Amino acid sequence: MSVVLKFGGTSVASAATLEQVRTIVAQEHDLSGGLVCVVSATAGTTNALLQLAHASALPGTDVAAQCEAIRARHLTIADELVPVSHRASARECVTTLVAELQRYCESMRTLEECTPASLDAVASMGERLSSTLLSHALQATGVDCVEVRATNVIHTDSTFMQAKVDPVRTHDAASSFIVPHLTANRVVVTQGFTGSDAEGRTTTLGRGGSDASAAIIGAAIGATRIEIWTDVSGVFSADPRLVPSARPIASLSFAEIRELALYGAKVLHPDTILPAVEHDIPVLVKNTFTPADPGTVILAQPVSHGALHAVSLMRPCCVVSGSHDEVQGVASLDHLRTHLLVTGSSREHGIAVIHTPDAKHATDVAVAVTGTTLTMEQCAVVICTGPDASRVDTTANIVSKLAHLDVHGILTGVSPYSCFVVVAEADAVEALQCLHQLV
Repeated sequence: MSVVLKFGGTSVASAATLEQVRTIVAQEHDLSGGLVCVVSATAGTTNALLQLAHASALPGTDVAAQCEAIRARHLTIADELVPVSHRASARECVTTLVAELQRYCESMRTLEECTPASLDAVASMGERLSSTLLSHALQATGVDCVEVRATNVIHTDSTFMQAKVDPVRTHDAASSFIVPHLTANRVVVTQGFTGSDAEGRTTTLGRGGSDASAAIIGAAIGATRIEIWTDVSGVFSADPRLVPSARPIASLSFAEIRELALYGAKVLHPDTILPAVEHDIPVLVKNTFTPADPGTVILAQPVSHGALHAVSLMRPCCVVSGSHDEVQGVASLDHLRTHLLVTGSSREHGIAVIHTPDAKHATDVAVAVTGTTLTMEQCAVVICTGPDASRVDTTANIVSKLAHLDVHGILTGVSPYSCFVVVAEADAVEALQCLHQLV
């Protein structure tokens, strides 16, 4: 039995949070037969590194001063986190890594060039720094731990900043570099977000890269589960800032997570955990700071503990309505299609809802309907997600809950997992709160 734990930037932001991570890892190691710990860079470090990379290509940049700031931050964490028995070694490793970073950046300054490959090489240093801090902290407290470079395990193409993984080579590498340690019941600490191409150059996996690393490694070693540790207690039934009664959802299907992410809910990006889903590995979302909370488990297969599991809100939007042909003409425009949420039509009439996150997009819609007979109104969309979202009785319950509001339209059957409720912008939060009562 092997388990993969992934800790995000807020979980490794400081000595205090890393100590919490160390405690979680030690406890889970006692319960599992093998543990892989994937870590992100400390909060804010990746952005600082990317800024450093861009600045390094400019003449006159004080590379040494910027590197020293990164070194000082991580040395402070080492001093506060790592027991004295291993502190000197941790400080030496931090200093060595930052010296490597500085040499690389000085070379970029000499060449006056910042390529995508250079950005990846510099950005990867954040994860290398946090992983060495955690591995020293674990070793100092008696945990049998080994640090493995992600570049030795996760093999990708050469699409820098958005690399695609080679699953066959990655599986073979994991069998060589990780599995033997798991068999010996060691904790393997490695870096999220990073890999390497066929020439050994460091690559990064793009948005949600650390979550992706956990899923990739989990699939490669045949993990029994993958745990994503973050600063929330799972996936919530609604945005708690708008719906005070929102609560973590015990379990969700991958299809529902994809719908929630697609329509604006702040959940982990579904594509990042696709390797886990394809190998039927449960993904558990947990809170580093309240580890006793049960969290949310994401499963490949459908789950059902009610017709609806979550409601989310997307705003501002525009609803365009009128003749079928004219609505279809607007909805098919290339510059609007990427923000099109949902459409519905009869033989003669149609409706299209378009997300307008800023004034430019709202203007684009207004220009598109100019000269037509279409009407355009500001609106918001409440998305009701669950295994029975498209059922007639679910729609009836939605209509009943919103009988006192002016509803522009209810679009169902477009997706088996979501029902779209179009309301006036002024009624958005009230509609969300009312529909949450059905969850």
